[in-house]
Amino acid sequence: MYSRKIRHVTKSNVLAAAVSLLVIILAGLPIFYLAIRGLISGKELRELIFSQRTVQLFANTILLSSTVLCVCFALSLPLAWLTTQTNVLGRRLLVILSTAPLVVPSYIGAYAVITAFGPGGMLVEAAPQVYGFWGAVMTLSLYTYPYLFINLQTAFLSSDESLKEASYSLGYGPLITFFRIVLPTLVPGLLSGAILVLLYTISDFGAVALLRYDTFVRAIYIQYEASFNKEYAAALGLIVMSLSASFILIKTHIHQRFLFRGSGKNHRPSKIVDLGMWRWPVSVIAYTIPILALGLPIVVTGYWLIQGLASEENLKLPISAVTGSFSAAAVGAIVTGVVGLAVAYISLRHHKNPLVRAMEAVIHIQYGLPSIAVALAFVFFVIRFAYPLYQTFFLLILAYSIRFLPHTVGASKTALAHIHPQVYDGAKSLGASKSRIFRTITWPLARTGIIGGMTMTFLNIVKELPLTLVLSPLGFETLATNMWGSMEEAFYARAAVPALIIILLSSLSIAWVLPKTARDGNWERSESGIG
Repeated sequence: MYSRKIRHVTKSNVLAAAVSLLVIILAGLPIFYLAIRGLISGKELRELIFSQRTVQLFANTILLSSTVLCVCFALSLPLAWLTTQTNVLGRRLLVILSTAPLVVPSYIGAYAVITAFGPGGMLVEAAPQVYGFWGAVMTLSLYTYPYLFINLQTAFLSSDESLKEASYSLGYGPLITFFRIVLPTLVPGLLSGAILVLLYTISDFGAVALLRYDTFVRAIYIQYEASFNKEYAAALGLIVMSLSASFILIKTHIHQRFLFRGSGKNHRPSKIVDLGMWRWPVSVIAYTIPILALGLPIVVTGYWLIQGLASEENLKLPISAVTGSFSAAAVGAIVTGVVGLAVAYISLRHHKNPLVRAMEAVIHIQYGLPSIAVALAFVFFVIRFAYPLYQTFFLLILAYSIRFLPHTVGASKTALAHIHPQVYDGAKSLGASKSRIFRTITWPLARTGIIGGMTMTFLNIVKELPLTLVLSPLGFETLATNMWGSMEEAFYARAAVPALIIILLSSLSIAWVLPKTARDGNWERSESGIG
């Protein structure tokens, strides 16, 4: 019996190591490719990196990401404070609306901005030229500020009222108390949200491409479309990867200094601030931001649909695009769900294994890379080593599965972690097989988390643009690529149909991106706490 147990443990360890190694190879392909191309190119790579064109792209990317971050901070800080510390009207609704812009893809946001304020748009006479830097700033700020808002809201809810009262008792006013007491407690949330905004901005493709603002990601796609310059595309991808890693390291270094500032068991939630006569004006201003972000694409798509119908334009439902989106998303979600469940199980059972830890790290690192860099890495690798797979549905699903694996791994891991090991031990002692244990224990207890991760994957695949543009088979189209093609040809009315469908589908994910406070009812604090 003891030898049988040893054989079982050894077999389990070997299987975990094999799966981990396979996932590391597949998920790490973009990282390995960029690193190898850098080593091979040598002197030529250095010349490309320090060329005038690359320096300009670097400056553009840094300027865009830093400006978007500043605008997001200016939008998010007041909203987070109002929804957690004041009696602003409809706090629950304001939180939902302020979080909802996350479901709008950046290319649909850019489409809304262009068709509203661009040449020939709805409000062209009322707005300046939207193409270029300021158009990209406006679009990306409106659809990335929720990342910062969610984290700052959580930080405000974690602030301790007793610390502020202590500051007041020492004679310090509200302004000094905010900078010396409140602001340091917001730093962890601020950093967590800021890194998400920065990573999203430097890796965004849809908005900068449609608004014609040159960043690293747009330049990578142009190299692929125009001359297929492997060296330069790889050099730019390597820079983006290094830039992302630098942001993460800086965030981690600063974050360590602000980890332990809580007051432990004596923590008291903040009192609600009564806005008094300013309650209505402040509420109107606060609601303007999310309503603009959500209302603009909805109003614009509706306007162009009506315009297209009025001019008798052929606005047929893109059946092939709908079929392509649903087939790719359904297959991708199922494959990613199965793989994610296996990876989550292995990471929980073999968390001390170095290969397993490396697998988890690689999965999340590749997710931080731009989609276009991931797509090109697959293209270059397949053309060189597995050409029959080039532009096949299999390769597209493989890329989707690797790209969105963190969604299903995280959701499945959280769900499985809530099942106590003794439950499995009890079932095994009763002679239950592994398949029966999964059917009767694992699936019923963990299916909500597993299905949730698969749902998020499905919706992300429907919205995904760069991977689909580069890797999809000839003649295959999705809602995202159909809209992209219409936008490139300036067929605004035709682009409105797939845009509206994507918005409707994306709205389903609101329940998964709402902050925890929205579900736990943290707005139900007594109004007697107003101070």
